[in-house]
Amino acid sequence: MWGARLVVVGTGLLVLAACEPADGTETPTQADDLAEFDGLVESLEGDRELIVEGPAQDYAVAGSRLTWFDISAGNPVLRTLDDETGEQQRFDFAVHWPGSPGGATDNMNFALDADITVTMNTMDALSVYASDTGRPLGEVVLPAPPYGQKWWAYSADGGNVYAMLIEDGAYHLRRFAPDAGEDPGQDVLVLDDLIAPNVMGEFTTFTVSGDTLMFYEGGRLWVASLSGGKAKWTQNDEYVGSVDFTADDVVYSQGGRIFRYDVASDSREELTDAITAGYTMNATYPEPHLPTATTAFSRAGDRLYYEGTYGIFAYDLGTEEVEPVLLNRRDNSVTYRYPTAMEATGALFVKGLESESGAIGADGPTWRVAP
Repeated sequence: MWGARLVVVGTGLLVLAACEPADGTETPTQADDLAEFDGLVESLEGDRELIVEGPAQDYAVAGSRLTWFDISAGNPVLRTLDDETGEQQRFDFAVHWPGSPGGATDNMNFALDADITVTMNTMDALSVYASDTGRPLGEVVLPAPPYGQKWWAYSADGGNVYAMLIEDGAYHLRRFAPDAGEDPGQDVLVLDDLIAPNVMGEFTTFTVSGDTLMFYEGGRLWVASLSGGKAKWTQNDEYVGSVDFTADDVVYSQGGRIFRYDVASDSREELTDAITAGYTMNATYPEPHLPTATTAFSRAGDRLYYEGTYGIFAYDLGTEEVEPVLLNRRDNSVTYRYPTAMEATGALFVKGLESESGAIGADGPTWRVAP
């Protein structure tokens, strides 16, 4: 067994300085460990490609298209990248609600699927545009939301617009064609019925994907089928951070831990222990892959890309193996955040926060990592 003592390195990290093991093999020094880390940083960065140089935020993926807010000058605009062709476009339509003194950047909003992009950029209607060209397709006129609420929660899927409206005191999910105008649309589900005998708490948001609805109310995360039946609570016992879901499961983070809820068995498992055991580097960096307290993640199939203590890592939900994707620079000159995976092409997009002061930066370019 090795003897060990605590030492402090220049990065502020507490590490173990190990003595020579009993079998006589040479133990790597701290300098060896740091060289290994730096070498891996350089190797992994060789696989990245610069996609966006300027400010970008709120990445969204639909099909082979990455879309984001550009807030580099004036009012925010949407930009989009077709990852199959490499073509980038800027959309000229407004993507902010005009009715608040908070300013454009406080009222940015959009939702999209592969066919349509939706935004509340007028006082009384959702405006709908083609996701590939930005061509106007129509609008969905909605009643005024309750006092103090800027707009109704909405989503886009399958070329349709979904909105959550309060009617007769209950939360109704309604579906609209992109050019519905003043047509009242189709009533799909009533959330109050889905969770009964539970009583609706404060409704926050929802998303539709295929036949699956995910929504958040009263601090509880629910999943339901648009085809009918009761909603299922994903058993979160704290407020959640990142969420990704399919018809079969929901993966979410809470309090620095990551869980997966299985819809069929109505059960959840914590993934954090498996993630912790899935990778090791060296004695100086024993756990660079641990999820951060506010970890953001994105999923493509069985690969879960998440923010670790020292960079972006990938966890395989099937094999339970972990591998580094991009590692932060030890001097914080580049730290990676906001992984966004694109299942259609297998690519991963991340923000590289840049700094020259040693503190973590506030902004930086967007990088693409090939599958």
